[in-house]
Amino acid sequence: MPTLINRNLTEHRGSPRIYLDDKFLDGLEFNPEKPFYDRVWHGDKLVCVPSDSGTYTISSKKKAGGYVNVIDINTKELTKLFNVGDLLRISIRKGALIVQAHASLGDVVEREERFISALRNNEKITVGSLCHGGGIMDAAMHEGFNKSKLSSVVSYAVEIDSRYLQSSMKNNKHIFDSNTVYINSDIAHVHTHGMRKVHVLLAGLPCQGASLSGISKNKIQFAEQHETAGACFFSMLNIVMGSQPAVVVLENVKAYIKTASFAVIKSVLGSLGYDLLVNVYNGLDFAASESRERMVCIAVSKGLNAGGMLDDIENMIESLKVPSTPLADVLDDLDLDHPAWKEVSYLKEKQIRDKAANKGFAMQILTRDDKSCGCIGSGYAKARSTEPRLQHPTNPNLSRLFNINEHARIKKAPESIVAGLSETVGHQILGNGVVFSLFVAIAQSIGMVAREQLGKIVNPRVESTA
Repeated sequence: MPTLINRNLTEHRGSPRIYLDDKFLDGLEFNPEKPFYDRVWHGDKLVCVPSDSGTYTISSKKKAGGYVNVIDINTKELTKLFNVGDLLRISIRKGALIVQAHASLGDVVEREERFISALRNNEKITVGSLCHGGGIMDAAMHEGFNKSKLSSVVSYAVEIDSRYLQSSMKNNKHIFDSNTVYINSDIAHVHTHGMRKVHVLLAGLPCQGASLSGISKNKIQFAEQHETAGACFFSMLNIVMGSQPAVVVLENVKAYIKTASFAVIKSVLGSLGYDLLVNVYNGLDFAASESRERMVCIAVSKGLNAGGMLDDIENMIESLKVPSTPLADVLDDLDLDHPAWKEVSYLKEKQIRDKAANKGFAMQILTRDDKSCGCIGSGYAKARSTEPRLQHPTNPNLSRLFNINEHARIKKAPESIVAGLSETVGHQILGNGVVFSLFVAIAQSIGMVAREQLGKIVNPRVESTA
């Protein structure tokens, strides 16, 4: 009766423990008159071999109305091969019980070794980018890593919209190199077998199904119902397993925290050997002019977090907060008769209708004296009723949209990131993107803490091979 058991290594009275009290042990086919066995420590595995004159006993106990055999291995010697909590592969067959690390544990150790080696040898941090958009998050992380004295390069970038990807290729040349692979595809169609390994994976999953406006617009009840964005998290997790990054940075709207998708993401990342830090940050706390709240999840491979890496990252991000930038500092001086100034009577009429219908929608008319603006979405160029507009300095009946350069400054992004783009596409890229300065702070914190933590790593398997 050959049997395979996948089980985590537990702890009992200060020592690691493997406790088996299953019918499966019958597969050993030992001598019931002399229920003994020997332990043979063989390379990376422990082999338990039945022997009439063995040192250890196979005992028995009553369980579920009958008796089962028991093997209890409770010894510090197990730490030579495993850590408490490690997933073990226990195979039982006639004449042998073999305990070794589950294959997934090798992935964990390998990704941690790669990351530590890159830091120690001042190699470039390789980045995988999912839902790349126009590369705003990637360019911000690149700048943040530079601030922490780390160089980085995008190893591959996946983006479904060819306009956005080509824009990033043109305007973010400094984050790519000749080996970068550009993938114009839905992430669901990305083949993960033999996928490039990276040190860091970035994912700005589509928010259409999670945001309040997206739920209303698409007439869905929950994020996972969205036709195109609902299952993106599944593909993202497959790519995590394929690329084995040491660090994963995921961002989305604040409401994403409460979705079933994110619950699955947290559970699966935990099972893959990551510790997680989840917070909500507002762009106003990182010098931006836009009140834009984003959920950020930073996942770090468990061995790297042994010295409290995530706690230190969280504290450092907090320390990098700075006051927001007033609107007056980011706006262009347009002529008073510039064609951008419009009366938009149709929006004013809609506001009256919405108010009468108790819909709660209202125009957001700002002046140069305002300290900040509300969230600017990807459809900003459509001149929608609730997104911010700037009032004319002398004629209160006129207002205008921010142009793409102003929009970039509002998000603390370099104007070059939307160079050569139409107002429509530029606003789409920025509206779908992140507050640039926030992710500079996140990457800077990850990089600085990772360097500081090198001397605190306590995972002996990583230390012995790094």
